[in-house]
Amino acid sequence: MKLSRTNTADCVPEPPPLQSRRGHGLFVSSSPYTEAAIAECKNMLSQRVIVAAEVNEIVLLLEDPDASLADWLRAKVMAPALPAITPRF
Repeated sequence: MKLSRTNTADCVPEPPPLQSRRGHGLFVSSSPYTEAAIAECKNMLSQRVIVAAEVNEIVLLLEDPDASLADWLRAKVMAPALPAITPRF
């Protein structure tokens, strides 16, 4: 990533060209997601990384001193890649 200088005191990263930007996202909602939003996220998972969370989930995570934000995010990203396992009894 190239840096562009706005003045000698600070450097800001230059954004990548539009055609190279990939749509990834961490979407945080203060209310539950609708069925339509969940369906759209599922459709988009084959094209990009999407993590959907509710704000209370993140607040509880940040309040827990034993919780790891990195582990939580990693689990959220990997969850769609895991095959569904149907228990056999």
